Amino acid sequence: MSSGPEAFEFSHRTRVVIGAGVWLKALAEARAFGEQVLLISGVTSLTRLGLLPLLESEATRLGLRLCRFVVPREPDVELADEAAALARSSAVSAVLGIGGGSTLDVAKAAAALATNPGSARDYLEDPSRSWRHRCRSCVSRPPLALVPR
Repeated sequence: MSSGPEAFEFSHRTRVVIGAGVWLKALAEARAFGEQVLLISGVTSLTRLGLLPLLESEATRLGLRLCRFVVPREPDVELADEAAALARSSAVSAVLGIGGGSTLDVAKAAAALATNPGSARDYLEDPSRSWRHRCRSCVSRPPLALVPR
């Protein structure tokens, strides 16, 4: 008998997969969108959890290239813009965030800004500004997988 909660899947407009080891599934699904993945994490979370070598090994097995962005502090506009700039310059096909709230906030911002022009500040200061690419079905914004620690 397992000591942890059972894995389960919840289907909605977006798919939510919950359970131990879901990061493996996230990497496999990211591969369906391309080879370049932006991995966003906290400063020590992947090392502390022992996931970094496992992630790197699985990414290599799947033919993925990971570029990494580390979230060193509470997120702000500049941090969101830095992550988005890396996503754009690396032409990522997916964003994978693993960590706590700050990490996941930056991952969401990077995925949204990756194919939209401007800074996060532009969208905060001008609520009438619309996102050029909103939906995953248009495959113009990298899909986002969030795996809390």
